[in-house]
Amino acid sequence: MKLKLLLVLMATFGCLMAEPWKPPADAGETSLSEAESERYQTLTNRVIRSANERTELADGFRYVLDGETAEPAEVIEWMRLERKNIPFVSFSLHLTADGELLLDLRGPDGVKELLLLELPPIRARFI
Repeated sequence: MKLKLLLVLMATFGCLMAEPWKPPADAGETSLSEAESERYQTLTNRVIRSANERTELADGFRYVLDGETAEPAEVIEWMRLERKNIPFVSFSLHLTADGELLLDLRGPDGVKELLLLELPPIRARFI
């Protein structure tokens, strides 16, 4: 009897549980024009070179960027272009009193794995 009740409960509530978030099938596919792609590559290289540290957050990553290497305006431009590729990620940029730039990339469950795939050069610096 208890097993039957357990199976009924699992069947009833199991279908109500939310599915884990999965990125869209076209995640990582670019929607950039040729000119935007060239600019994106240039900016990505600058952002990668300026990343000094990566911290894992509950829902993403924080990168500490060297304010001498990365200009805030260029990082914001990179965020705008990157957002076209991964629109479900939230981007934020903070300028600290000592000149460091804190770049947060956050999103739903599963987004960290996607970020590691989408931004492999940044990942490679911290392995």
